[in-house]
Amino acid sequence: MTSYTIEVGYNSVYDKKEVGDKLRAVVASIQASPERIIEEILRLDPGMDAEELERFAESYRAPVDLTCRIIEDEETKLPRVHQCASGGGTSRELKEICRRAFGRLVLEEMHRERMDVSFIVG
Repeated sequence: MTSYTIEVGYNSVYDKKEVGDKLRAVVASIQASPERIIEEILRLDPGMDAEELERFAESYRAPVDLTCRIIEDEETKLPRVHQCASGGGTSRELKEICRRAFGRLVLEEMHRERMDVSFIVG
């Protein structure tokens, strides 16, 4: 299983709690509009089949599995966004493509606010 983690990074201007609150809001915004994930994928790879991606992007809307969860760090009380991709074959590849696109969207929105987050693939 491949995991993708996004967490509050070093920020010289903003308080970590403020960055964590913004990270939660950005994730909620993307989850409410998973078509943005498809748009981001097609931006880099216009040859992908949007209909084929839809099921995987829609799993972000109200995840009931390990697609995308926010876990609060017990010590720091800061959010960690965890995404997982498991399985095999074509579905695994499409899940990972969605995970990367989601990560790019989060990074872009956070950078627009001049806030930094760390993106870890494990």
